Amino acid sequence: MNTTNESKSLITREKENMILQPEVISSGNLISLQATEDEIDLKEIMSVLKRRALGIFTIASLIMAGGLYYLFTVEKIYKGSFEILVEPVIDDNNSGRLNSVAAALGVGSLEKSGLDYDSQIKVLKSPELLNQILPKIQSQYPDLTYDLFIENLRIEQSDKTKVLEITYKSPDRAEIDLVLNSLSKFYLKYSLEKRKTKLNQGLKFTDEQVAKTRAEVDRLQRELQIFRQKYKFVAPEEEAGTLVGQIRSLEGERIGIDRKLAVARTSYATLLTPEGQQAILNQAPLYNSLVSQLSQIEVQLSAEIIRFQGDSPSIRTLEERRQNILPLIEKEKNRYIGLRMAELSNSILLLELENREVTRTQEQSKARFDLLPVLARQNTDLQRKLQLAVESLTRFLASRENLAIEIAQTEIPWELVQAPITPELPVFPKIYQSLLIGLIGSLSISVAIAFLLERDRER
Repeated sequence: MNTTNESKSLITREKENMILQPEVISSGNLISLQATEDEIDLKEIMSVLKRRALGIFTIASLIMAGGLYYLFTVEKIYKGSFEILVEPVIDDNNSGRLNSVAAALGVGSLEKSGLDYDSQIKVLKSPELLNQILPKIQSQYPDLTYDLFIENLRIEQSDKTKVLEITYKSPDRAEIDLVLNSLSKFYLKYSLEKRKTKLNQGLKFTDEQVAKTRAEVDRLQRELQIFRQKYKFVAPEEEAGTLVGQIRSLEGERIGIDRKLAVARTSYATLLTPEGQQAILNQAPLYNSLVSQLSQIEVQLSAEIIRFQGDSPSIRTLEERRQNILPLIEKEKNRYIGLRMAELSNSILLLELENREVTRTQEQSKARFDLLPVLARQNTDLQRKLQLAVESLTRFLASRENLAIEIAQTEIPWELVQAPITPELPVFPKIYQSLLIGLIGSLSISVAIAFLLERDRER
């Protein structure tokens, strides 16, 4: 101890000399002085450790003993875990077909990429979901409440991957095994039911759309049928050509009728004149025969008057014959002229009726021809609507078939990446880490206590 004090006094005097005479200090002397001082401090520390070794060992042993007692008496907490892949690594054919089906339906995507993990984790930890499995676990662990269960359960996304890590802590490793095994099966079943529910919803929606679209197709077919029956409309191009030919034919027919009507009217007007009547009587056989007989009688009568006196029987006979035939001639004249006038009048009437009918038909054909573009547009619109409805029905039927196949072939959409496992070593306390920390800590504390005791002794 005296040697140490003398060394400190020597160092102090040397420092004072260096302060008083700075001009004589060189860099080499300064480095040598610092090395000497470090060597002295290290020797002093080693000297203290040697003198206090027993005390240091005793204190460290007591601290370690207390730590070991705590480690072996404290309740050990174990933690088990399993991992689930909740999204496909790549889009498979099924997802592609489902997205195609959804696009065809217009209801968005049935399988959306980019899962909202926070929301999904909240759902997986919700009471409504966990209360479906908790009674099974509580049958073996009655003291396990939902709050305690959710406190020990942890679900988190594994390093921004598509994997969820589910961990559970408990002092009972058997409880951890039961909980993890139950949860892994339940979550896989939940994902399967969720997927089937989504598919069934899509199938229900598709069935509704199929029924609506089929009714729309039937309605449009009936409407198109009624339209074509009402307007006798099939092929607009062919009908347009037919109408053009019909209009031209009717126009020629109407012109011919007008000509015949003009001739008939002229003939009728001519028949009203004496010249016309005489001309028409020249064509009457009976009238001409009677006129011929009258001429013969008059010739005979002229000859008899020259030969005989006026009261001659032959003359009286001829005069009687003459008087008898004159009414017949007049009657035949009136009959034949009346007949011809009636024929001409009837012919004029028929021609006028025919002319009106042809004109009406021609006007109808022109109106039909003018209406044809409108009918063609309506027909095109109905056909287009019907085609779209049929295409929609075909898509919905194909979508329904795909969904039915998807439901029949649905497998577990979530995949168990890591099966439930519970390590044999507890997570609390961590024995090896605690022993190392306890050893370092106990040594540090015991050395610190040794130096404190040494300082008190020097004072």
